[in-house]
Amino acid sequence: IPELIKVGETGELFESGNAAELTEKIRSLYDDKARLAKYQANCGKIVFDSVSQYCEKLMSIYKK
Repeated sequence: IPELIKVGETGELFESGNAAELTEKIRSLYDDKARLAKYQANCGKIVFDSVSQYCEKLMSIYKK
């Protein structure tokens, strides 16, 4: 989900349906343990909205 991934910080993106590109991204991460560890550490710091908070944000958008 592009909205949740920060390329180079929390992960990698690939073209939907492009198996070759996905394979390349997976192999690249498998071969670069330091980058993988960096992504894991950065992902561990992310705090997501609760369901209630998310719904409130959506409702405020729809009410505009």
